[in-house]
Formats: sequence, structure tokens, C-alpha cells
Amino acid sequence: MRAASRPGPGSWVEAELDGAPLTVEDALAVGMSGDGHYSSMQVRDGSVRGLAHHLARLTSSHAELYGGALDVDSVRGLMRRVVERRPDCSLRVQVVELQPEVPRVLVVARPAAAPPAGPLRLATYAYVRPLAHLKHAGTFGQHVYGRRAEQHGFDDALFVTPTGHLAETSVSNVALVRDGSLVWPVGASLRGIAWQILDDALDAVGTPSSEALVHREDVAAFDGMLACSSVGVVAVGAVDDEDLPGSAAAVAPFVALHDAVPLDPV
Repeated sequence: MRAASRPGPGSWVEAELDGAPLTVEDALAVGMSGDGHYSSMQVRDGSVRGLAHHLARLTSSHAELYGGALDVDSVRGLMRRVVERRPDCSLRVQVVELQPEVPRVLVVARPAAAPPAGPLRLATYAYVRPLAHLKHAGTFGQHVYGRRAEQHGFDDALFVTPTGHLAETSVSNVALVRDGSLVWPVGASLRGIAWQILDDALDAVGTPSSEALVHREDVAAFDGMLACSSVGVVAVGAVDDEDLPGSAAAVAPFVALHDAVPLDPV
């Protein structure tokens, strides 16, 4: 999932801050602040799966971090400006207050991404993101462990809590499959948009998911495991040196369920 989210050679980037082209000064101010919250999404033909969830995330995160309201209609308008020029893209919307009570909205478009073919191989690391329930700009630890996993031949890092329970990967949520239903690990993690989309879809077909503490040692007892993020849903085929041979088949219905959810115009 990490590789799919990166721009490749010769790729383009288009960015606006508050509806104006991003200047070097703006980029330095936002980038060096180390502050802010954001949401990332895939745009296809000017539309996004789970758009309402993305906007709700920006609203609630802003209230928690800065104590103020966010004009979500204005944010959507700023997104639409970029999407009209780039109707198929990976879109990141970051909000930061460089001055109190003055939200700044950075919208960045890059080439559209797709999930890897999978199944993924994950390496476990004992790490918990600070303020893990938020999607925020403090991503240093995620990069360190994600890169370390790749250097050892894995696709991504799987974070576990100090007690050995599953949390999330460096870029995605994980869920376990048992008897045709999803079990989301209870840990220090973000409740991502793909997680919310899957839960909505499962509720609609009468197969609600559940949440439970899942220890690393218990993973093999499940029928399969998936990772999900803004780029989609993919099976996990191995954790550390332990193969999960039935995972691809167990996860396939959830990939189809997610991909069947209609997209909403930005």
C-alpha cells in the first residue's frame, strides 16, 4: 500500500493554498510548521468514495486540534477548484492554523493511485502513533517503520501496542475475517475512511462488523486479513514469517463490497 501512494518518476504535482497557487514561502510555512490535520482520497471522474466521511473527518479534527469551526462548504469549494482541472487524481486536503483562528487549506493533487495486487506482507513493530485517532501531519514514525519494513523485504509495517495487540499499518487500517464477517482490532489507531465505508456497506447488507482486542499471536486463527486505505482494500498474505494462505479468498468479498460503493461528486 505504501508504494501505491507514492508519485513515480516524471509524475506531476498541483497544489493550491486557500485557492491560490502554492508559493515557495507558503510551502515552507506549512511544511516546517509540522502542524495540521488532513484527509487523503482517490478522485475518479471528479468524484470520491466516502466524501461525506472525509469532510466530517476534517470538521471534527479541526474542532479537536484548534477548538474552532471549519467552513466545510468552503473547503469543498477549494477541493473542487483543483478537481475540475484534475478529475482523476490522488487528492490530499490539509488544514492548519498558522495564526490562531485562521484556517489555511492546502489542496494537493498527484497522479491517481491504485491498490497493489497483493497479497501484502507485513512486518510487525512495537509502535503507537501519537494522537493515533487523528490523521495529522506528525508522520515521522510511520515513515521510519514503513521504510524499515520495506528494507527487510516487506510491503509495510504493522504496528502493535506495548501489550502485543494489533493497531494499524503505517498507511492503512487492518481487519481480520472470521466466518464471513470483519473484526477490527481495538488499538491505538485511526478509524479510517475505508473502514467507515466498509462498515456502512456491511450494515446495509445485514452483516455488521465487530471490534475486539486481537493479539499478534492470534492472527493465524482467523480466516484472513485485509488492509484498507484511500487506495482500496487488499488481502494480507503474511505477517512476519507467518503465511496466511486463505487470506486472498476470504478477503475477496470485502474488496468487491468496497468497490461497489458509489462515488460522490466533489
